[in-house]
Amino acid sequence: MRTEPSDDFVKCMMSEIYDSVRNQKAVDMFRPIVKRGFNQYISDNIRETLKKAMKGESDTETPAMTEQKVIAEVAATVITEDPNVLTTDEIEAFAIVKSILRDLCDINRLAHRNAVKYISILLDDNKNKRICRFWFKGKSIYITIPDENRIPVRYDISSLNDIYIYADLLRESCNRHLTKGEFAEENEEGVDGDL
Repeated sequence: MRTEPSDDFVKCMMSEIYDSVRNQKAVDMFRPIVKRGFNQYISDNIRETLKKAMKGESDTETPAMTEQKVIAEVAATVITEDPNVLTTDEIEAFAIVKSILRDLCDINRLAHRNAVKYISILLDDNKNKRICRFWFKGKSIYITIPDENRIPVRYDISSLNDIYIYADLLRESCNRHLTKGEFAEENEEGVDGDL
């Protein structure tokens, strides 16, 4: 069973929203988005079908029996999301950071790492060269940027456009890694008590 959408399918979906060249790099970037959207579409259709089937059940089954049956069927058929796939907001945040730092360094040196609670933006895909971290907690979004002493400082943002407000801090963070090289590993758990 195929778990990843084909290149042709991704290109077809991209043609609706993406005007630039649909090369392999762009296809690979959009593949997780297409996969997540397709999985959500299937999940929604299964849920809707089960709701309709539940309404059409005979009166011989009790509502509790029907509910348990539906829950079991949904649990058996819903496709689980890959925790390593970036959300649209995470992809956009990464793109904004790349646009801010494009004049400072080669954007191909910028990488991201997805974790359960956050996404890290790194230089040279090195966890010790972190430029910033984005935290998406429900409707709350904030960014942490290490200061000159490598202590992460939290900045609340109301929308992804607010990232541009911290462009100078992001440039400073990146520039420290470009000029000083690699630092020892740092631990950000416990910033503001809830990270």
